[in-house]
Amino acid sequence: MTEIVSMTSPTTLDAVLSTIGSLLDSAAGSLACDCSVGGRIDGARFDRVQSRAYELATATAELLALRATWAAASQPGLLSYGLAEVFAADALLSIAQRVDALSADQPDLLSGLATLRQTPEFQSAIRRGRSADALDALGERILQQGETIADVVLDEDKSMMRDVFLRFGEDLVGPLAENIHRHDLIVPETILGPMREMGVFGLSVPAQFGGSAPDDREDNLSMMIVTEALSKTSLAAAGSLITRPEIMTRAILAGGTDAQKEKWLPGIAAGAPLCAIAITEPDFGSDVASLSLRATRTEGGWLLNGAKTWCTFAGKAGLMMVVARTDPDPFPGTSRPEHLSRRETGLRRSCLLLSARWRWRHDRQGDSDDRLSGHAFLRHRVRGVLRA
Repeated sequence: MTEIVSMTSPTTLDAVLSTIGSLLDSAAGSLACDCSVGGRIDGARFDRVQSRAYELATATAELLALRATWAAASQPGLLSYGLAEVFAADALLSIAQRVDALSADQPDLLSGLATLRQTPEFQSAIRRGRSADALDALGERILQQGETIADVVLDEDKSMMRDVFLRFGEDLVGPLAENIHRHDLIVPETILGPMREMGVFGLSVPAQFGGSAPDDREDNLSMMIVTEALSKTSLAAAGSLITRPEIMTRAILAGGTDAQKEKWLPGIAAGAPLCAIAITEPDFGSDVASLSLRATRTEGGWLLNGAKTWCTFAGKAGLMMVVARTDPDPFPGTSRPEHLSRRETGLRRSCLLLSARWRWRHDRQGDSDDRLSGHAFLRHRVRGVLRA
């Protein structure tokens, strides 16, 4: 088979991306105009155009991902460049389809989309990433190169971090992972102990609270590198363990008091206590804007009324975060009377921090259903509320 050499010009693709960006900007302006009342987005109007908002948001995310991928693929001829061309073709076709859907409510998008599809630059990008010859040639190169494909270029410190956790996964997690999965076991201390010693639970905790993250910014790259390296061996037994303290840490940093930060963040960074998260609900998944579990103060604790589908890592954790609604919000959209503040209209969501031991009292929805339903009462153990 003749090898297909990548020839797509970054300059020509940049022009295509610029045109798509203009189309999406136009769609965003039209959507905002249709949802506005008195210069503010009206919640009821926005609810009626959810499908448009979804298509626009997804297309915008795809465009951002494509721009980032293409910016990193700077050397034609490399395998990573060929993979970027495949992604570019898929993303362009997907975005074009979404713009087409948006044109049902904004017909003026059609002419711009039709012009874009007819440009040599757009058509060339599709051929380079979707033709049978190009895909066959790329597949052959992937087979020849083995596992080391599309390697992400990292600096020396980040490369060392990745290598350390790849070896950790292979040496310590790998021999135990299958048994953990097959028998639905709690992650053992033989994995958790070394992870504590390596500081993985503090990757999102600022250094001033005992973690390894910078005090003035987030270090998402380190989180992604370590999570990916551990997940290569086992997502459940290793890779996902550090996302729980990350979620908890971000919540405390964003909404916690100084006292809560001082109390909880050093322990989270040290992996003592371990963290559990209760977000997902049966009807809404992890869409936090729509969650319905309600929390009201009662004597000795909080009364939770509603359901959670599961609570990640509850079997081992000493600190749980439950996302619940603590006040009804009479203005579900973003518009509200000018004279009312957010506090006066009721905060939409809060995170309840529960420590060490909690007791659920609940009714089951049948013998085979283990979801929490009805009322759950948490007694004496709520340590604070993070306002959101």
